[in-house]
Amino acid sequence: MPIQHNAVVDVEHSGDGEPFSFRWGHDRYFVIGMPMRFYRRRGPWWHLTRIEGRVDVEIWRVEAAPEGGEGRSFDLRRESGEQWTLELEWE
Repeated sequence: MPIQHNAVVDVEHSGDGEPFSFRWGHDRYFVIGMPMRFYRRRGPWWHLTRIEGRVDVEIWRVEAAPEGGEGRSFDLRRESGEQWTLELEWE
């Protein structure tokens, strides 16, 4: 069962946008394994306005661990520009 956080996080990523670490609270989490990118529809396209921009949102599912800690799965949502949100933590 996922835990919803919706917390803004600082993400370090490669040139193609693949995250390799993020800072959440006082901890820095390092991505272990291969991140998986997918897209989710924001909602019915006819409810979106032109100001909102894209119809789909970019999500990265990563396995990440703080230094010396155990890995867990997270969903990182990439907003417009460089803003990222830690959306879900998977148990």
